[in-house]
Amino acid sequence: MTDGPLVWTEPFRVRSYEVGPGGQATVQTLGNWFQEAAGNHAYAHDVDGGEAAGWAWVMLRLRLRIHRLPAWRETGRLETWASGYRGALASREVRFLDSRSDVMAEGTSRWAVIDLVRRRPTRLPPALAHFPVPERPAPLTDEPPAPKAPDSLEREVHFTVRHSDLDVNQHVNNVAYLDWALEAVPSAFREAHVLREVDLAFKAESVFGDTVVSAVGSDGPAFAHSLTRLADGTPLAFVRTHWTPC
Repeated sequence: MTDGPLVWTEPFRVRSYEVGPGGQATVQTLGNWFQEAAGNHAYAHDVDGGEAAGWAWVMLRLRLRIHRLPAWRETGRLETWASGYRGALASREVRFLDSRSDVMAEGTSRWAVIDLVRRRPTRLPPALAHFPVPERPAPLTDEPPAPKAPDSLEREVHFTVRHSDLDVNQHVNNVAYLDWALEAVPSAFREAHVLREVDLAFKAESVFGDTVVSAVGSDGPAFAHSLTRLADGTPLAFVRTHWTPC
């Protein structure tokens, strides 16, 4: 295992293709930045897995709390660090800061390792016993129950998995699930509200050619989302989103 920083930092500058109609980075953009930084941090410590190693990281849960989204051309930095290991699970934190070091968004995540041949979970690599865990406070200290399927459905949208949805491990990229979940939220609601929190629980992988059903229903002040495979009804992910009026 190689030496690397305890807290991984990457600068960002918001590009035109990373913003939505309002001129701000999308929450999907934050998700992509986080995935990239997490992978780079693992790579710096030689615990990034891959085909040669025979295993890969998979995200099990991601929570993001958004105070504000960075604007087009705005600069800032992302900080991420490993925060612990428990059994077969690893946790990782993230913060997005603007040029004044004010926190724009923050989150926490849970990860596991899969055997790339058997496509099943396996033990964490022994090298992780030496992966540094800095003494830093967690950005999100509350522990809400994991998202679940909506009790009643208000809307559903179907998507077919494209080649461009796949990652290097030949399954759908995590951020695509978030994208599909948000797409089911009615446009009129989205135009009058701001997304403040996202909680995703990943259940199963999907692959090229799958048809994915994104369903949404109200859950108090939030929306409950489910993503399922149309062919056999397999749950792929459950999502909870919280919004506030503009």
